[in-house]
Amino acid sequence: MSITRTLGEFFAGVTFDDLPDTVRQQAKKCLLDYIGTNLAGARGSLAPAVLDLVREMGGEPQCTLIACGKKASLFWATAANGTLAHSLELDDGHILAHAHPGVATIPAAMALAERNRLGGRALLTAVALGYEPVLRIGDAITPAVLYERGFHSAALVAPFGAAVACGHLLGFDTAGMTAALANCALGPIVPMETFSKGAALKDWYGGWPAAAGLFAALLAAKGTSGTPNYLEGRRGFLQCVVGTYDSERITRKLGSEWNIMDVYFKKYASCSLSHTTVDAALKLRASHDIPIDQIESIRVGTHVMACELSERTPVSPQQAKFSLPFVVAVALLRGQVMLAEFDPATLSDNRVLSLARKVTVGEEPAHTQLHLAHEDRRPSTVAVHLRDGQVLKATVAVARGWPENPMSEEEFREKYMTLATQALSSQRAAEVWSLVQDLEHVGDVTVLTHLLS
Repeated sequence: MSITRTLGEFFAGVTFDDLPDTVRQQAKKCLLDYIGTNLAGARGSLAPAVLDLVREMGGEPQCTLIACGKKASLFWATAANGTLAHSLELDDGHILAHAHPGVATIPAAMALAERNRLGGRALLTAVALGYEPVLRIGDAITPAVLYERGFHSAALVAPFGAAVACGHLLGFDTAGMTAALANCALGPIVPMETFSKGAALKDWYGGWPAAAGLFAALLAAKGTSGTPNYLEGRRGFLQCVVGTYDSERITRKLGSEWNIMDVYFKKYASCSLSHTTVDAALKLRASHDIPIDQIESIRVGTHVMACELSERTPVSPQQAKFSLPFVVAVALLRGQVMLAEFDPATLSDNRVLSLARKVTVGEEPAHTQLHLAHEDRRPSTVAVHLRDGQVLKATVAVARGWPENPMSEEEFREKYMTLATQALSSQRAAEVWSLVQDLEHVGDVTVLTHLLS
C-alpha cells in the first residue's frame, strides 16, 4: 500500500474514543495556545492589512475572524486567522519536523467546525489528527529540505494538517482522506529566503498553507482527487521537495505514538531558531550584574542554520523577530522577549539598537555538528566582552518551552492570559480557558467562537 493511502486509511478510522487521554489533553493545550496567539495577533500591526484584504475579497460571512467582531468566508477566515496567529512568532512548533502544526491545522478545523455546527469532540479529534501528517512528513524531509533545498519546511508541510483535520470533520472514508492528502499538490512553494530575512510576507506562511489544506479537503468532498501516490511517487512530493528523506518516519508507530505530545510552546516572541540564544543571554543576565555601558562587544556562536539571523539593524517587527543581535539586546536590557520588545517604541530605542550593533553572529562548528547529529539540539553560545577584558559566557542547547525543558502549568497559563487579554477581558479569557478544558462536552463549537468574536 502507498504511503499516501496508508495515512488516508489510518486517519479515516480514528474516532475521539480512540485517542489516548494524554493526546486529548494535549490537543486542548494546543488549542488554548493557538487561541491566545490568534487573539493577540488580531491586535498586532499586521491585522489592519489582513482584514482589509479579507474585506476586499468578499464572500459569504460564515466563520469568525477571531477578536475582530466580523465574519468571513470559510476559506478567508482560515487564511486570516492562521496568518494573524503566526504573525507574533508565538505559535507552537516541533523541533524535529521544523514545523508549526497549530497554525497549520487549527484555523481550518475551527472554521469548518463552526460553519458545520460541530461539537467539541469532533474538533479535538480533528486537531489531534491534523498534527500527525504535519509532524511526520516534516520529520521525514528535514533537515535536508532546509539545508539542501532551502524550503521553509513548516509552511511546506502545513497543508497536510488542515487537509486531514477537515477530512475528519467532513466524515471522510479512506478514499476521501487519501484524496484530501493528494490534493495538497496545490500547496504553496515557500522559500526560506522570505523566512530568514523576516519579510512581511512570511506571516502568511501560517494561514495561506492552512487555507490550501482546507481547499484540498473541500475538493475531495466534491470528488476531485490527485494521485493516490502523491507523497511517494517517482515525481511526487517527497522526491520533488528533497532527494534525501526517510519515508519510514511517516508511518512508523502510526497510532501508537502521537507526535502532538512532542510539540513545544514558545516562551519568547521570536523565531524558534533564536530561543537558545535568548536563553543564553537571559542566563548571563541572571547570573551576572552586567554593566551594559561597559560592554565592548557580544559574540553569538551558534549552528549554521541560525547564523542567517544576523541582521543588526532591523527596521520592522518581522525583521527584529529574526535578528539574533536584536533579541540578545532586548534580553540583556529587559530580561524578557515578548510582545513589548517588538513594538515601535522598542524598534526605535537607541539603547537597544546601540547594543544590537555590538552583536556579531558566527558559526560555531561544534554547535553545527551537534545540531546535525541531534536535530533536537540547537546550541548557541553568547559571549559578552567587557571593556576591562572580562568575557562572560553562557551556552544553551535546549530552550525553555521545548519538551525536555517545558514551561510549568503556571507559566503556560500566564502566557495564555497575557496574550488573550490583548483582546478579551480577563473574565472572558478565563471563561474561554475553562470552556476548552471541558470541550468534549460542548455540543456546538459556536459557543466557543462566539466568545472569541
